[in-house]
Amino acid sequence: LNLLNDLKRAFQFTALFISHDIEVVRYISNRIWVMHQGNIVEEGSANAVYEHPTHPYTQQLIAAVPKLVL
Repeated sequence: LNLLNDLKRAFQFTALFISHDIEVVRYISNRIWVMHQGNIVEEGSANAVYEHPTHPYTQQLIAAVPKLVL
């Protein structure tokens, strides 16, 4: 993933990255499109979608990410 990020920055390219791991998506992406049942239900910057999800499906996805408790 670090190599992909480095290449993305160096060559200014766009890639379609599909994953069910929301933490990986947040790390690798500038923008996120959330799909549910074949439809795009939310779109925005990675941080905005992760920190302030507006669609109920996106809210459920974010809520399902385990939180690190110290």
